[in-house]
Amino acid sequence: MPEKLRTAVVRFGDFQLNLQSGELQKHGIRLRLPGQSLTILATLLEHPGEIVTRDELKKTLWPEDTFVDFEHSVNSAVKRLREALNDSADNPRFVETLPRLGYRYVGPPVAHLEGPSASKTTLASATPAVISAEKQTPSAADWAAETSTSDAREERGLLQHRWRRWAISVAVSLGLLVVAGYFVRQWRMSPVLADTDLVLVSDFVNTTGDPVFDGSLKRVLVVKLGESPHFNLLNEPNLRAALQLMGRPANEKLVPPVDREVCQRAGAKVTIGGSIAALGNEFVIGLNAKNCQTGSTVAHQERRAPSHDQVLSTLGDMIPTFRRRLGESLATIQRFNTPIAQATTPSLSALKAYTMGDEARLQDKEEESVAFYTMAVELDPNFAIAYARLGALYRNLSRDSLSRQQMQKAFELREHVSEKEKLYIAAHYYTDFTREVDKSVETYELWTQIYPRDWIPYNNLADVSSRSGLLDKAIPAAQEALRLNPNSWFAYATLANAYLRASRFAEAKAVCERAVAENHVGPFTNTLVRIAYVEGDQAAIDREIAAAKGKPNEPLVLSFAAQATTGLGKLRAARHLFELAENVALQRGQKEVASNTAYDQSLPEGELGDLSAARSHVDKALQWNSDPASQAYAALTLARIGDVARAERFAKAADVSPLDTLHNDVDLGAARAAIQLGRKNPKLAIKELEAARPYDLSEVSSGSTLYLRGTAYLQAGSFKEAAAQFQRLIDNHGSAVTVYWPLAHLGLARAYAQDGQTAEALEKYREFLALWKDADPELPALQQARSEYQRLIKHGS
Repeated sequence: MPEKLRTAVVRFGDFQLNLQSGELQKHGIRLRLPGQSLTILATLLEHPGEIVTRDELKKTLWPEDTFVDFEHSVNSAVKRLREALNDSADNPRFVETLPRLGYRYVGPPVAHLEGPSASKTTLASATPAVISAEKQTPSAADWAAETSTSDAREERGLLQHRWRRWAISVAVSLGLLVVAGYFVRQWRMSPVLADTDLVLVSDFVNTTGDPVFDGSLKRVLVVKLGESPHFNLLNEPNLRAALQLMGRPANEKLVPPVDREVCQRAGAKVTIGGSIAALGNEFVIGLNAKNCQTGSTVAHQERRAPSHDQVLSTLGDMIPTFRRRLGESLATIQRFNTPIAQATTPSLSALKAYTMGDEARLQDKEEESVAFYTMAVELDPNFAIAYARLGALYRNLSRDSLSRQQMQKAFELREHVSEKEKLYIAAHYYTDFTREVDKSVETYELWTQIYPRDWIPYNNLADVSSRSGLLDKAIPAAQEALRLNPNSWFAYATLANAYLRASRFAEAKAVCERAVAENHVGPFTNTLVRIAYVEGDQAAIDREIAAAKGKPNEPLVLSFAAQATTGLGKLRAARHLFELAENVALQRGQKEVASNTAYDQSLPEGELGDLSAARSHVDKALQWNSDPASQAYAALTLARIGDVARAERFAKAADVSPLDTLHNDVDLGAARAAIQLGRKNPKLAIKELEAARPYDLSEVSSGSTLYLRGTAYLQAGSFKEAAAQFQRLIDNHGSAVTVYWPLAHLGLARAYAQDGQTAEALEKYREFLALWKDADPELPALQQARSEYQRLIKHGS
């Protein structure tokens, strides 16, 4: 038995509660207090400093099949308890009210006294049941009238003995009832779910005939359970996989008995769902949790919403108590209990639109989901998480300016969301708006620590780390995301891309092939086309380009193919692919994509010697998009073709995003370094590239910072340092499937030659010429490499 129940008398401040007689005294004077108020006090004193929920009090005060006005009864009982204690709800000295949760004892320390002698209680102050029995028992005076004095004393002694036995029996019975009540409460409060147990959230059974409740109430439940680290919710991709194995549609409503079967197939422990029914102008809302194996109910709660507009708030008020009954600690409930109007929206219509957006997005209909999320923010301009969804979608669709607008709005409203969604918004804000790599990574890492079973922060951490060149973080995070969610093409694509950027091509290809074999439709073509170029598999290249035709990622695949083709020295073929990519993007109204494609073409044109073509593509790209990133790209190309003055103007104009890590350290760093190289200031060029070192393998660098740094060291006469930069670029082909990768071989050959390492230089020249054996023969870079190679042979002989 717990220590707090080993004694019959509890003292707190000037008050004393006798658990056997069930009476409250102050300075030895009995206070009149109804039984329900006494029970509430005893329950609070059993858990000093802890919250006792209203639902727990209901279970203590009434059997489950008793129908009472619970709210009124508890409020009245607590009010009378406060009156007896001379306490105040506004400034509590003993009983504190926690809105929507319950009550807590906050008074002086509770002392447990030993045995009934600790109390001055007499039989004259026994419980009502004892007093009633006393009145039915003959008194000593009645016996004295019929017997002699000696006989009267004997009979009186016998009566007192019988009385003591009877009183002790009653006291023991009351004590056993108190103990039994405690253990029943403890059994009911024992955790139904551990934090590792998998939970399936079902759809609400909606008998109101109003479709606005379909999906939207489930979304509330998912958000409110999902904000707690205690609940390990079955995610949508794994849910759809279970439905597929059952031969059912992926979007089928999960209501009994289907939800139980899905729950069993997915390996979940319980299914949590709800119901809503109309009752006049009111709505009856129910929450129910069932054991997936037995079908038995493990938790149930029901409440009425006075009107249609109060359904969401009523449901939100129900969930904290329901979470407690399922085993969550009060500490996490208090920490992760965002009001429902903040966690989602007070507008049912906005919530319905948001839910439809989620459903479309889960079916990979990103364009369609944009319309639903847009409708959601129009219906509720403060719907923070809907803005964040739009921001993430626009980034996926390469609409950067729109993405930044939406993420800015979401961040401004971030206090109106749950804890988990606050992390989601902050992480996307740092990733897509301010683009602070360190804050983005830190936020995702914090998210994984608070919600270690949520695959999304792992996946996004891997994505931002991969794009930033932090491959030591990217691969482990991507592996964990796929382990947590093996049914998401996002997780497959992220891991494949991380392996690709780390030049682990066999593993990247295996992940893509496994995803395709399991019918996951995702952007695997982007990765496979790069791998095909690395492996020199032209048939695979053609196959992937054909597979992308008509798909949303077609312009990107064509652009990737064009860049890789320039890496083979096939500039004429690359020009055709670049033109196709631009045309497809423009036909779809994607000017930003077309602009990026033009920039991607301008740089290799300049590096391979066609200065006029490089300048033309820069001018064209600026017509479609002239944001800071575009101006930085323009500055780099112009500097590399010798137009230093114009390059400097664009670099200065692009210096408007002081927080953007990759833009400042990589894009502008490369542009400024190229300007210094054009001015024959290699040491200043090296200095401009210093901040880019952690991000040399980033997506935006694509080998440029390593190549330019190697070129600067070469120009400065630091041949060994130059060789180290070119070698690192060669070793990381996955991060540079562009013209800079083959040119790094040529740069390394020149570094060795200048350093007097003739044999090593000849080997690297041969490697470069082998890579470009099928290159366009008129390329100036190729002709110059052949000439240098021949001179070195002659000089070496």
